[in-house]
Amino acid sequence: MTPHYVLIELERRPRFGWVSARQGRRLHIVLEDGSSALEPARHVLFEWIGDPVPSGTSKGALEQLQREVEIARQPPVRFDPSALHRQIGPGGRWEFERIVQELLGDKATGWQRARLFLALRELADHFRPVKGAFIARSETEMRQREARERSLLEQSRWVKRAEQWCGELESGGSGFLGSPGAEDFLGQLESLLVQETRSPYWKALGPALSLLAHDWPGNRARLKHWLQAAGRWRGWARIWLQAVDVSRDFDGAVKDASRRLAGRPLDRSARKDYRGLEAITLDSAGTKDFDDAISILPAAGDALEVAVHVADPGHGLDERDPLFVEAAKRASSVYTQEQVFPMLPEEISERRFSLLAGEDREAVTFRMRLEPGRAELLALEPSLVRVTGNLDYARGEARLADPETPWPRLVELCDTLTQARVREGARPMDRPEIVVDVSDPERLRLTRVDRHDSAHRVVEELAILVNREAGRFCGRHRLPAYYRVQGRDIARRRREAGAPLTSAAYFSLQPGEHAGLGVDAYVQVTSPLRRFADLVMQRQIVSQVTQGRPAHSDTVQLESWMKHIEQRTTAYQQLERRLDDYWKRRYLEQNPGLEMAGAVRHNRGIGAARVYLDEIQLEAIAYLAPGVKAGQSGRFKVIASDPDRESVEVVLVEG
Repeated sequence: MTPHYVLIELERRPRFGWVSARQGRRLHIVLEDGSSALEPARHVLFEWIGDPVPSGTSKGALEQLQREVEIARQPPVRFDPSALHRQIGPGGRWEFERIVQELLGDKATGWQRARLFLALRELADHFRPVKGAFIARSETEMRQREARERSLLEQSRWVKRAEQWCGELESGGSGFLGSPGAEDFLGQLESLLVQETRSPYWKALGPALSLLAHDWPGNRARLKHWLQAAGRWRGWARIWLQAVDVSRDFDGAVKDASRRLAGRPLDRSARKDYRGLEAITLDSAGTKDFDDAISILPAAGDALEVAVHVADPGHGLDERDPLFVEAAKRASSVYTQEQVFPMLPEEISERRFSLLAGEDREAVTFRMRLEPGRAELLALEPSLVRVTGNLDYARGEARLADPETPWPRLVELCDTLTQARVREGARPMDRPEIVVDVSDPERLRLTRVDRHDSAHRVVEELAILVNREAGRFCGRHRLPAYYRVQGRDIARRRREAGAPLTSAAYFSLQPGEHAGLGVDAYVQVTSPLRRFADLVMQRQIVSQVTQGRPAHSDTVQLESWMKHIEQRTTAYQQLERRLDDYWKRRYLEQNPGLEMAGAVRHNRGIGAARVYLDEIQLEAIAYLAPGVKAGQSGRFKVIASDPDRESVEVVLVEG
């Protein structure tokens, strides 16, 4: 028997073996340790025929393989790699047989050839293997490889140090802090939390620190523990905000542009003066970026004339302005339980252009006539306003109920407009908002915000009305616009699933209905201080009103902005929901054993079922019997809440 031997690459390293059989383009290979592998023939690096085995058996072939492998790691002849490299010449190519003749001569055995092949292949800093030949690397390649080898060696040393430091943190120690590289190490741990497997440090540190790509809940808990032990833990909000590139900081050019715009005098040119009317804002307590206000004008009969004044920061900007560019990049403000991350600097969004009570401000006013079940746009005009009161919802509720004023009539008319939209297929928000008070993180409190009170209903209905009229205006004048679109089939499915009425709507440059809101057109313009899309659309409409042409006519640019807005908006919504759910889990952790109403969303009878806790608006897991079907309601008891792993476990106690 004359065995057929091979040098083959398995798991990125060369292995010796002999071919026991062929199966198409695959080889059955017996390795030197007696194990077998079925590998494609293309993985073979080098092959040769060995000496005949006297017994002619597979056992004899394996024994010969094992004997030869013992010495196969030693080169068959001593040679100077640098001398051979010079002989071939940088960039030159020699066939392997020519190198064999040069170094071994005609009588070289197959095993000697294989050992020489392996020796040349492992001299990767001098030679690059190609099919049947070796190329002498150029001087540039050799320097680059040398630098890379140094870098890998330094990285290996760094990883070993990181493993030692993590071991110290695991046991509660932090004596290494202050030593060279310690701060970089902690920054890399934070990077792993922020970017997970996308972190540039994942490949080197992930496996070394026993982090698992498929277990990020567990990884998050460990990384947080290490950072806490080092005194560098700054909360999940910081981590998740970094993950979506949200920051309160603005660069110098944006700050300079902000100061210039904030210092401009009031623009009085060609603006309708509404400063003599009562104008109020209705917002959550603590709001500072007031971007719309309401006035009521005298009108005959049962009708009311209502003016909705929208802050006008866009008149002082153009596309090249650093403020505009920054707003385009950020796409919108981001609101968390602890702070606001504004789209525009605070001196613009919260001071110079915010509709602060007692201050003269530029605005864009939508003046409308409201009658039972219908509304008509009377005028759309640049304006001047002076807000008389910045009211939170509680104070606004009292103002809207004052019988000596027309405000209660506004509430009635807004309710008839809501009913008209419902007849068109809209589904108003019917679920209270659960807000976590985080002013004392160790004693969290839950607040139910009733969105059915008069103040919320008026704000919502007038915003929808203004945005509807903005959409109709853009359609009449054929302005390129960001229509918010939702087809009737999508709206129906969202209603059946109990999803929020605005879910699954999308931006489109083509006009279309928003069936979820029950309107034939919808272009958002009511929050130009907070949303870039609103800022662009406000500029678009005002330019058409004052100059007879749009401010932005490049549809390619508009589409590029639109895609970016969609992407950022989705990321921000996920961030805000994640933070909201985190604080709810913290609340449950602080109040163990709570029971609350909920419903089963999904149960296959195998593994954990998904349950939605209605009273806190949070998803949990439960291990339920197969007979408990999706949609079944009941009361559930919280038995575990882990904010770090983002999980809540409940048991069904009634239902």
